[in-house]
Amino acid sequence: MSEIQRNKPKAKPRSDKSASGKFKSGPGATRTGGAARRKGQSAARSGDRTLNRFPKVASTGKQTSSTARSGERRAQEQGDAHGSYATKSRQNDRSSFRGSRTERMKRSDQRRPQGKGLDKGAPQERRRRPETRATDQVKTAGYERQASVHRPMDEIMQEYIEQLVKARSDERMRIARKMALHERYAISAVDRLLNSRDRHLRLAAAMVLSYVKSAQAVPALAHALGDTEATVRLQAAAGLGKHRHPAAREALWYAFPDKSPGVSIAILRAMENIMTDDMADALRAMDTDKMSPRVQAELKQILSRRPTSKQSVPEQPKPDMLHSEGTSPLSTAPWLRMPIGERCTGFAVPGTEEIAAALLQWRLDSVDIERIEAGAIRFSTSKQMLPQLVEARAFDSIWVNLPRAARTELTADTELFNSIYAFAHAKGMQSAIISGEISGSSARALARALGLRSTRPPGNPRTLRMHVTPKEVSVEFIAAADFPLLHSSVDSSAARALVACLCALTVGGPIDVLLDPFCGEGQVLIERALLGPMGKAIGADQQEETVDRARRAWRIMAPLSTYAGDAAFFTTWDEQLRLELDTHSVDAVATTLNAEALDDVLPAHMQELARILKPNRKAAFLVADNRQLHQLLALSGWTTHQEIVVGEPQVGYLIVAGKD
Repeated sequence: MSEIQRNKPKAKPRSDKSASGKFKSGPGATRTGGAARRKGQSAARSGDRTLNRFPKVASTGKQTSSTARSGERRAQEQGDAHGSYATKSRQNDRSSFRGSRTERMKRSDQRRPQGKGLDKGAPQERRRRPETRATDQVKTAGYERQASVHRPMDEIMQEYIEQLVKARSDERMRIARKMALHERYAISAVDRLLNSRDRHLRLAAAMVLSYVKSAQAVPALAHALGDTEATVRLQAAAGLGKHRHPAAREALWYAFPDKSPGVSIAILRAMENIMTDDMADALRAMDTDKMSPRVQAELKQILSRRPTSKQSVPEQPKPDMLHSEGTSPLSTAPWLRMPIGERCTGFAVPGTEEIAAALLQWRLDSVDIERIEAGAIRFSTSKQMLPQLVEARAFDSIWVNLPRAARTELTADTELFNSIYAFAHAKGMQSAIISGEISGSSARALARALGLRSTRPPGNPRTLRMHVTPKEVSVEFIAAADFPLLHSSVDSSAARALVACLCALTVGGPIDVLLDPFCGEGQVLIERALLGPMGKAIGADQQEETVDRARRAWRIMAPLSTYAGDAAFFTTWDEQLRLELDTHSVDAVATTLNAEALDDVLPAHMQELARILKPNRKAAFLVADNRQLHQLLALSGWTTHQEIVVGEPQVGYLIVAGKD
């Protein structure tokens, strides 16, 4: 031993515990002793694992404590050098412990209960929500276990949709029922499909919604009930009948009757279980003449199974009570007699504004033309004259302008709101299109308050159209569908309005005789009869079959007018291009000629018309090509008095000519 080592003062032995029995921190014995203790504990745990792994070898727990004590003795003998070794050993033991714990967690994964609210006596198995976690069966050596596979709901719903598109009949129904179990996820997934261009996707969406038991599906089903495809409406009606929700009852009520008899029957069957007494009374009082026999029979059976309510059904007024003698039957609709406003706007075909204004002043006793704009005429009339507006057929549509209170919500303006509500339901409106200076959310809220569903342009004949400004609200009072017309004779409201303007150009008095030399299906004669008083209508054409169609159309439409009645005569051109009419026996000539018909007109036809027409009287032509007509008129000695370009963009010409 060296001199330095002999003279080195000996350190006082430190105790690892204080007087209180607690351990003190120190660089020497504390670290070494602590490492030894932890080494012993690790060895004890290792011994426990070994005993548990091999139960046949295990005897008692004395081996574990013995191992721990021997580890402590070895640590004290080796000192600090062994402390570093113990630290490394401790780290290895901890890593092995973590690994073993992970293995234990994997083995006990199926036995560990998850979630809140589990009963203590519940089976020890993992509980998973079917809509958030799917499971697969995984086979391993010697046993099977369920492995959890986490999948987003978007992927699951998309997979359902793909299966629905590919499936057919019973298979599609099974998939729809399975998808409907997810309720709110299924509603959110198929809601966007209701506006798809593919009718198969819309049908699949309606099928899923019809199987959803939650009332959250009612708004989407009500939207599907207005689909253009009959099968989609049929599926939506069947789904709404399962919900005793006021919105479902309201949607079915507004959708009846449907243009398809099958859908009307489905709506009736869906309403049977959720029908109220008021609905039953209204169905009993409904006019069923225009319904198909199948729908009438189904309605009769459903009402016969339902007892009559105590309230008596109001008796419907007879036709002679609705209008006085001499009034056109066109003005007998109840909603036409609702006094909702006096200031109106009539929309006409561009170029025909002056004709429409003159016709309006001729048909209404009291009317004040405020101003004439491009394609629109603003006027005011008394509320008593509102029913006569339907006879002003030169307009595409007529709107009523209602003043509104400043800085007030439309639903808070009681008088205005109630008048619009009463008019919409008296007319049988189902949906609404609200435009103008109003937000989308406010427009939808207003539509809901009116009891209508929001829809997109162009809507359907049962859509209420409104335009909102800070000062007034414009409501479509008479739409294009409200003007009676022969569906096969005119293709659009613009064609009807143009033909009405053509006839208005030839009106000379209440006893005029009008001739249409190329009558086709008789639309010119019908429009003239519906405009106002006339003496006689004469239709001619080169083919007997065409004349027969015009004769049948006259029998259908003439009863709507009290001015013509049976005062009609139909004839054909002979081989010499002459008509069986006396010379100077016609007061006016009006006809429409498309490009094909104009090619068949010869100067001989124009000369015959000059013979029949009275002197100083007019003939009006609605043509697509004015140059060809001008050549015919010049060859026959006619003079052009007026020419109007109609439509924007241009659709044709109104030409008025006379024989000098």
